[in-house]
This record gives sequence, structure tokens and C-alpha cells, in this order.
Amino acid sequence: VQSPTLTSCSSVQDVKVSDVSITDAHIGKTMRLNFTLTISAQLASNPMLKITMKKSNGLTNPCLNNVGSCTYKLCGGTTSVEQQLGVLWNNQCPINPITVQQSITVQLDPLIQLVIGTAPTTITIELQIRNGGVEVGCQSFKVNVAA
Repeated sequence: VQSPTLTSCSSVQDVKVSDVSITDAHIGKTMRLNFTLTISAQLASNPMLKITMKKSNGLTNPCLNNVGSCTYKLCGGTTSVEQQLGVLWNNQCPINPITVQQSITVQLDPLIQLVIGTAPTTITIELQIRNGGVEVGCQSFKVNVAA
């Protein structure tokens, strides 16, 4: 189990992730990311989650099949990932203040190494939330992926 240190990348913290724990970060397994999500101000203006994933060499990964550096709608989303993210507020805006435990799973297929680099490796994940085009929260953390 990994419990990464979270680094803030924004002065605004209307949306915050805490208590992150990561299990099964091994190629060929299903990695589980558990975290607490705190939304302290209503999000009503086309809120988006922008995920930036960087390889150990600092290069940014592209967005391939909803994995990597992707931007997701938090309301009215149509992709499976967007619908999974929006399930707690029925995928509809406004998103009212809430604190919840969340869990996301990612299949670490051997081919993912073409995106993240050859395991073992460390990737950096940055989560940026925007509401009406304005940043309302941003945090980053590292994940060690085993071979």
C-alpha cells in the first residue's frame, strides 16, 4: 500500500483530495486508488477535472483511451470515466459541498508501459479542478508502479 504525500499546486482549495492510498500498483494487476474528496464550494459552471500524468523523466503522457493526461467533465459527462466520476451527484450540476470517500480502479495492462515508461517506474499525477474556466483546486502526488 502506498500513501503518497500530496502537494498543493493552487492557492485555492475549494476542491481537495486527501487520505490517498494506492494498492496493487503492479503491471498486470488492477490498481486501486482510494481517497477522500472534499468539495467546499458549489461547482455549477461547467466544472472539469484535468489530470496531468508525467513519466519519471518529466515528459507529459498523452490521453489514450481515457488514461493519461485527460480532461473530464464533472457534470453531463458521456464517457464511462466521466460517468464514474459524476455518480455521486447523478452526473448533474450544480455539485454541492460534500465530503466523500471515493475509489477509482485502473487496469495496469502490460501495454500501459508504452505510455508510462517501463516498470518499475514512478509517475506523477496532478489533479486540477476548474469551474467556469477558473482553477478551484490542484494537487499532485507520485505513484510507484512495480513490474
